[in-house]
Amino acid sequence: MPPIPVSSQVPETICLSPVTDYYIRKLIQQNFSQLVSLQPAQGLETDLGRSSIALFNRLTSLHSNVMSIAQTLDTLVLQHQTLRTQGGRYQSELKQVEAQILHCFALKRTQTIAEAKILVIDDTPETLRLLTTTLSEQGYAVEQLSSGAAALKHVRDRQPDLILLDVMMPGIDGYEVCERLKLDPQTCHIPILFLSAVDDALNKVKAFDLGGVDYVTKPFQLEEVLARIEYQLKLYQRSKQQREAGQTYQNFFENAVEGMFQTTLNGRFLRANQALAERLGYDSPQDLIDSVQDIARQLYTIPQRRSQFVLYLEQYGQTEEFEAEVFCKNGDRIWIREKARAVRDAEGNLQFYEGTVQDITEQKRLEAVQGI
Repeated sequence: MPPIPVSSQVPETICLSPVTDYYIRKLIQQNFSQLVSLQPAQGLETDLGRSSIALFNRLTSLHSNVMSIAQTLDTLVLQHQTLRTQGGRYQSELKQVEAQILHCFALKRTQTIAEAKILVIDDTPETLRLLTTTLSEQGYAVEQLSSGAAALKHVRDRQPDLILLDVMMPGIDGYEVCERLKLDPQTCHIPILFLSAVDDALNKVKAFDLGGVDYVTKPFQLEEVLARIEYQLKLYQRSKQQREAGQTYQNFFENAVEGMFQTTLNGRFLRANQALAERLGYDSPQDLIDSVQDIARQLYTIPQRRSQFVLYLEQYGQTEEFEAEVFCKNGDRIWIREKARAVRDAEGNLQFYEGTVQDITEQKRLEAVQGI
């Protein structure tokens, strides 16, 4: 798209048509949390989606020929309205028109959760059609099923990012579907948002007890459902990223050629990798963890070195080259160099110590020979 010229004159009598004004403000309201400004000096006004004056002021501050841009917006809004009536068939074109509308206001949508896969399970055709159309218009990849039995066969293979689940269905109801999905390790992580015409505390409590993340009562407001879906998807993506990061670290930890460890504050191993276990003469990480109950007395040849190690970490947060002589399982002694850090939680509370271990026995032997 061409760059947006900055206005030098502000026409006083030009305004957007009421339909265009309302339509654009609603579009901005629905996407406000995902919008950023294309102009570094022009922020994103908080009242842009609520105030016609704020909307028009932004337009006049960006364009010298507001009459022309207003006519362009009228055309784009009409195109957008037409494409919306086509359901999900023209989703790509719909998004392109939205991008053009937003660009007129020097706005763009950031990378969002709009690519998420959502599975709608409901035995009411009208509800399925409404939710599928609405969610498709928002850019989600939507699949629909009309029975609980079909869902149990489908979810494991398709792995949706979120499930909208009707409670009252013939055969297997929503509660049983949720319970069985939460018991399956392959599907237990998928957030389930219940939809139900029943609005009483006992049913809501049951839904949450079975693992549901939210409960929406029918008839529902689409804006509310979309907001709840977006919120749950953000939580799910954050959790997914944390799981993936944890798995990546686990793989690195286990396969590292360098000895790695995590220890409690009072001197026991929480984790150790195979490289560290082998260097200290143990059959496996678990053998090392089970055998060494007191690192200071069982591992260090001079127990006080552990206290010095801990004191240094607590004071400085990390250590790059802490050297110590330690015992192997068979009684042999080796020299190690530890690089470690103190791990704290969000409130600053000390949780554990973690680091790496390098065998420097040969280096120490050469230093002794050379009289260093």
